Amino acid sequence: MSKAKQRLMLFFFILMYVGLAVAGFGVAYYIKVSFFAPTQSTSQSAKQATVTPIPAPKGWKTYTNTDFKLSFSYPPTDAAQTKSYGFGVSSVSMNTTNGNLDFQILFLPKTLASAVGQDFDSYYAMPDKTTKVIKSPLSQDSTTDNFTKIHDRTVNGNQALDYQSIASNAKPGTPAEIGTFIEVGNNLVLISTGRTNKENLEKMLSSFHYQQ
Repeated sequence: MSKAKQRLMLFFFILMYVGLAVAGFGVAYYIKVSFFAPTQSTSQSAKQATVTPIPAPKGWKTYTNTDFKLSFSYPPTDAAQTKSYGFGVSSVSMNTTNGNLDFQILFLPKTLASAVGQDFDSYYAMPDKTTKVIKSPLSQDSTTDNFTKIHDRTVNGNQALDYQSIASNAKPGTPAEIGTFIEVGNNLVLISTGRTNKENLEKMLSSFHYQQ
């Protein structure tokens, strides 16, 4: 996993907690009430269709997130490490046996993501092959990350989009990070990995299942 993607992930968390700290307990209460409502709007339900996930390759493990009501398979050589950050935000790092990061997965409420600048709807509306420049607050200079939307898609009936991201100061020939944003009800799932891991990413997405 590149430093560019790590900065982007930290960007989510830093802006989220700064906003919550300033707003205080009132905002925390609003988040709890608004984001975890048991019902979905008609428009959200209309975006989803019942699709049977494709069985994962033999021997793959299954990851289940009970809060988001979803599951998917991942390579048998990976070990999953989960971290919770509160307010419905958590992440999973899937590391290979040699300790290298294979997949990075972020779970967070959709409205909270939008509040910190990660607006799924605006990304979804972007034309294919469009690049959005993202400035990391952790950078000590003018370094930016170039976020490119590849195309819209569905993942087991859920609206999604594929993207790639690379630091503006990356050396020539440096491969971009790739990943997929998935909308699941009132929440978002962001799965990122390296370009050379695209085949396994597609296998993971094929096994993705969200229980409405």
